[in-house]
Amino acid sequence: MTMNHDDDKRDEYTVPELPPEGARPPRTSKWRDLFDECRANPGVWRRTKESFQRTTAAQIASDVRNSWRRDPAKMRMRGLGAGERWEAVCGPSPEGLDPGRHFLWLRYVGEDDSIVTGTDDGPVQMNGEPVEYAW
Repeated sequence: MTMNHDDDKRDEYTVPELPPEGARPPRTSKWRDLFDECRANPGVWRRTKESFQRTTAAQIASDVRNSWRRDPAKMRMRGLGAGERWEAVCGPSPEGLDPGRHFLWLRYVGEDDSIVTGTDDGPVQMNGEPVEYAW
């Protein structure tokens, strides 16, 4: 029996077989849990334990601050709710460790205009208390 060139290549690198059941663990997001921790302490600044490159930290902070303006289906960050208001800033390690690495400081402000109030002339408030913004 002679084999042609195509037969030589068949099944050289793979074999037909179904993958095992449940081989891929479900994807989880640390961001969902991180935002839940912040929500549990509304109005309190919290710093991430994980550091980031400066540009990454700046982008994440911007995404979080502006998430209330975006369609929830189009958000890059998982775990942020529609209409939630957040403050977020980034900066270098307060201890001066890890030069070039930056952390995020996050503060959950509220969910909607019934929680976050204010006018052009008056201070923004959360549940009737003035909110001091980071910027």
